[in-house]
Amino acid sequence: MSQYVPVGIDLGTNRIRVAYVDSQGRVEMLRDERDEICLVNAVRFTSQNIIVGKDALAETSLFSPETAIWIKRELGSRTYSRAIHGQRLPPEVIQACVLRKVRTELMHRLVEPFACVIGVPSYFDEIRRNAVVNAGQIAGLRVVDVVDEPLATVLAYAYAGGAILADQDARGKTILIFDLGGSSLQVAIARLSVSECRILAKDQDVELGGYDFDVRLGEIIAEAMIAEGHSDPRADPTVWARLYRLIVDAKHSLSSQNRVSLVYDYEEPHFEMNITREQFEACTASLLRRIERFLERFLERTGFAWTNIDVVLPVGGAVRIPSVQRLLSRLSGQQTLFPVNVDEAVARGAAMFAAWRLQEERGEKMSGAPSERMPTFFPASLRTREKVEFGNLLPYAVGVRTPDEKEQETVCLVSRATPLPLKATHRLSVRDPVQGALALIVAKNEYGSWENCGRLMLHGIPEAAPAHAYIELTLECQVNGRLRFHARLMPTAEPLKTEFVVPSALEIDALERWQRTVETSSSWQDLTQLTERRGPILDEPAQEAHGATSGSGEKRQPGQESEEPETGLLPRRRHPRLAAAEAQGRWQSLKVALPPPLSPEEPKPGDRSSSESAHSIGQSSESPSAPFPTGDQPNKPPTSEKGIVIRNKPRVTRETLLEGFLSSETDSPGLVIPSGQREVAVTRPQETTQDRTESVVVMGCKSDSSESRQPFRATRRQSVRVLLPFGLTAPRWLVAGIGFVISALLGLTIGYWIIIKLMPQSGLFKLW
Repeated sequence: MSQYVPVGIDLGTNRIRVAYVDSQGRVEMLRDERDEICLVNAVRFTSQNIIVGKDALAETSLFSPETAIWIKRELGSRTYSRAIHGQRLPPEVIQACVLRKVRTELMHRLVEPFACVIGVPSYFDEIRRNAVVNAGQIAGLRVVDVVDEPLATVLAYAYAGGAILADQDARGKTILIFDLGGSSLQVAIARLSVSECRILAKDQDVELGGYDFDVRLGEIIAEAMIAEGHSDPRADPTVWARLYRLIVDAKHSLSSQNRVSLVYDYEEPHFEMNITREQFEACTASLLRRIERFLERFLERTGFAWTNIDVVLPVGGAVRIPSVQRLLSRLSGQQTLFPVNVDEAVARGAAMFAAWRLQEERGEKMSGAPSERMPTFFPASLRTREKVEFGNLLPYAVGVRTPDEKEQETVCLVSRATPLPLKATHRLSVRDPVQGALALIVAKNEYGSWENCGRLMLHGIPEAAPAHAYIELTLECQVNGRLRFHARLMPTAEPLKTEFVVPSALEIDALERWQRTVETSSSWQDLTQLTERRGPILDEPAQEAHGATSGSGEKRQPGQESEEPETGLLPRRRHPRLAAAEAQGRWQSLKVALPPPLSPEEPKPGDRSSSESAHSIGQSSESPSAPFPTGDQPNKPPTSEKGIVIRNKPRVTRETLLEGFLSSETDSPGLVIPSGQREVAVTRPQETTQDRTESVVVMGCKSDSSESRQPFRATRRQSVRVLLPFGLTAPRWLVAGIGFVISALLGLTIGYWIIIKLMPQSGLFKLW
């Protein structure tokens, strides 16, 4: 395998930053022709051009029907939420148009071929991580993996503080990552030493970010304009687009100045206003209180205290706000420092992670001298991948069920906040396989309800299987958070072919067609003309009626609804100008643009960094290069009878309770650890490398970041047994009943004694 340049991409909601490891082992930031290190994550489709970056956010086009912004938040849904020129495109295609600009800049800067690792939020599930990889593939990038943003931030800190992390410092440091980005807040606690880099706890608030500070500042400016007799700027998209740019600039200036002057000097209206830092802090005080409560609840649930935190690592552009810095200093009791660049941390850490991933992909041992592509100015122990253990947490629970079973019958394979990497095994029964295959629905549970996140197909099951035969299903998840399944037919231990298909609007053939289209398109007409040759643009119901391929690889018949529901977007905030836009009727009927097909004579796009799927690493047990369903599969997925899953009922013992593992029959809102605290994310380092061969049980987890979140409950409500002396157990209802009877008798006795001693002649004694 030829030498690839490791590249890390920070796919932010508002901006994209790219870093790479040069031939000397230094991590450098990629700069464009304007000598800028950031690319605005926006695209504007005109009739003549596809404008990407800062130029796409023109004065009057910020909210126009031809401009797409906040694309990252919609990755994982089937189509972009707004119509572009009356058509509805998959968000992966729109994001690929921006990433194509990144690929062009990399090709101008680097001579050798490159391979990328993309940073993703820690709360992204399998569907959204798969969508990020698809967007990179359509753009022509070779995406080898994804990495959580908190983990990448810790790696960037290790690179910047190599002199601080001396090799003899075996104790390591406990780091609090505070990532206040443009659209979300992520908090994580990590452990960094010469032998490990591990995420111990994490949480997020996807409805709190720098955008909320923009809106608060925009509200006081809009009210000031109304007070002077002007119309509400939020009701006019053109006026608000121009004003919003001034609001963002004013917010940035207030981070270094005490007073700024905002001048809106266009045709109409003309408006001037002086804004002080005190006014800005007053209108955003509620956001700071919300951040403070979020941090307090996070530390309380995880069992950490501010005295346990060695380093507070602020990341994200919004941490430059002085009031945010003062809040962190007050809570942590230490001065807020910036050991890494708040804008470049994720990109640099992703580039370092890409260097390690390429070493693993080549199968080289990294003992002895480090590779020439490994970062320098770094402790020697951390440069040796063989001696460093990476750890992460699974942000949701994973379960399986048959297609004809209800949501409540989903069996949990691994619980939320399970340490990564993990390996869990469960037994499935074999009942009447259809054409030698079985279908399972893979579901996730993050806040109390199961949601479909894919379909698992098991092929190669003999139709005349013995009565005692069963399937051993193994779930593996590495540090990148990607799910992989393996299966064997027991007791013969014969391996079965497994195909885990994530629901998406893009199939493997559609990816190739869109890649060809995006590669050769320079305008909106080029992007859609091949589609028009194949026929008119179909809306989504019509597309399904014509047999569109679903996420499970099957052809839907006319009138048949998709079994895989569309993935809901992250919680979205209503923009101040949204109500006015809806009142003006600016929302058009949304349609789906079909990707143009590749004709046999058309050559595929070739370049030195042609996209190679990251799914090829362990996606299928027999054919790693074919992670998606192929055409030789049956039109209808095989079904199985109800009750295919054999639910384990482990025996409750004193050891399991003391170790903090709950039984599958429990119904507890949290995990009980030996210290008596209740937590959802704290892990023990020694548990990460052990295989979990037992059936992992349902672990409740409670999150206070949203009032609407409900505690995670078991799939079947069963009686919980209570541990008694001498190793005996009893049902909880029996213990509660005995306690109630004893309490009643004790109360009656005490009441009788009080009446005799204090009120012997009262009527109460006679009544008694």
